[in-house]
Amino acid sequence: MEDLNGRPIGEWATAKNLGIKNFDFKNAAAFYPWIYWRRFRKYREEGYAFLEKVMEDIEPSYGYSVLAQIMANTQHKAAITTNFDNLVADALAICTHALPLVCGHESLTGFIRPNLQRPAAASAVERLTKEEGWWAWHLKAKAESDPAKAEAIYHDGLVDFPNSPELNGYYAIFLSDIRKNRDQAEKFFRKSLELDPNHPVTIANFALFMEKGQKFEEAERLYRKALKLAPKGANTTSNFAEFLWEQRKDYDEAERLFRKALEIEPTHVNNLCNFALFLCDVRKDYDEAERLYHKALEIDPENLVANGGLGHLMEFGRKNYTEADRLYRFVLELNPEHKYGQEEYARFLNEHPEFAK
Repeated sequence: MEDLNGRPIGEWATAKNLGIKNFDFKNAAAFYPWIYWRRFRKYREEGYAFLEKVMEDIEPSYGYSVLAQIMANTQHKAAITTNFDNLVADALAICTHALPLVCGHESLTGFIRPNLQRPAAASAVERLTKEEGWWAWHLKAKAESDPAKAEAIYHDGLVDFPNSPELNGYYAIFLSDIRKNRDQAEKFFRKSLELDPNHPVTIANFALFMEKGQKFEEAERLYRKALKLAPKGANTTSNFAEFLWEQRKDYDEAERLFRKALEIEPTHVNNLCNFALFLCDVRKDYDEAERLYHKALEIDPENLVANGGLGHLMEFGRKNYTEADRLYRFVLELNPEHKYGQEEYARFLNEHPEFAK
């Protein structure tokens, strides 16, 4: 793993470069919280997804079995832990006969009855349930499949956290993408930016929103502002590259930004696919495009965009219609309700009826 100047990580990962006091690469694990915060502080959703992925197959270790016995058989009954794994609850279920009360949202904390007399413990609970409570509301809304119920959750969250720029911003995305209510979405985007005018994620999301509304001058201004505030935002860099490609026809600058996005985050599947499509359709560089699609599929073999994009390349670039047919079919096997996949395969069969079965 190297930085953009080609130096090994052991050379450039220093306290000065990272802004982490007393950082020592040889003892990097001891600085994990600060490393994580530095990497994901402006991209919390990506950080949460990363942690979930890392933890999905992890089993409780010996230490958790000891903790389970302590909690089951002594007066120490409460544990404050992360909300991206269930290791404490799993350990209690495996190693004891105790059934834990798991409170993964601040709305459930009223059911907790431990005697928290120490000020530090009480303070920790308050911080966990109040300071970052907007995040819990957002996660709860995202987990709700019924749009009406999800919207009600956002409303409740905004009653508790009306001045959260993050929650207002995520609600704006929900209104735009799920409710298709652009007027209300713009209202909440602007409110979010009134609360925090320099929040790079909200600015970038608002830029994408403006681009979809064909307000290209405003979209470009917002993209540039977001990248000035957070120049290492891989998503924003790739989205702006796509904007320059599709709306400005500035192919050279688009390619430069696509490559920069992958320098920042080489394993970002969507960005790999976006650049691959650009190389296929604009540069006609089918070899590099295919390499990028295969890299994306090594990371996520069932990714719909990567499989569909590789099918597109096989059809229009390689003229390998048999492989294109297989890939288009695979997309619909993964998700039979995928609208774009249905449309693309219907078009393909219309143009190549020999594959209709």
